[in-house]
Amino acid sequence: MTLEFISSQLKEESQRFDSETLSMGPYDTANFLLLCGEMLLKYVEYSNKQLEPDSQAFLSKSDISKIDGLFRELGNNFFPMAHTDEPLRNLRIVNTQQFENLNDRIENVIMHFTQTSEDILRTTININERNIAVSLEMLNDLQNLREQIRDVLNP
Repeated sequence: MTLEFISSQLKEESQRFDSETLSMGPYDTANFLLLCGEMLLKYVEYSNKQLEPDSQAFLSKSDISKIDGLFRELGNNFFPMAHTDEPLRNLRIVNTQQFENLNDRIENVIMHFTQTSEDILRTTININERNIAVSLEMLNDLQNLREQIRDVLNP
C-alpha cells in the first residue's frame, strides 16, 4: 500500500459527500468520520511499515486501537444521536448536565411563578369577595336608612 493509493481511495470516497460540509446531514458526517478513521488507519499502517518498531513515531497496536475506537465511536454514535436530518451547521454539541441544570432552574422558576400567581389570584378573589360583601352591606344599610327617612318624612 502506498500513500498515492491511500490518497486516491480517500479522494474517491470523499466524492460521495456533499462539497458544502456544513450542509451535510448528521449521517453523512458520521459516515465521513468513519471513512477518515479508516484512511488514517491505512496511513498509520503504511507509516509503520516505513519505520522501525523502536522508532518514536511508530504507533503501537494499542495506539492504533485507540484511534480506531475513537473514530468508530464518533461515526457510530456521535452525530446520529442528534435524531435529526438537519444539516451539520444547525447542530450543536450540548453538555447534558448543564442543559439539565438549566432546565431544572427554568422549571423551578416557572413553578414559583405559577404558585405566586395562584396565591395572588386567591388573595385578589378574597379581597374582591370582601369588597362585594362590604358593598352589599353598605347598600343594604343605605336602603334601610332610605326607608327609615321615608317613614319619618311621610308618616
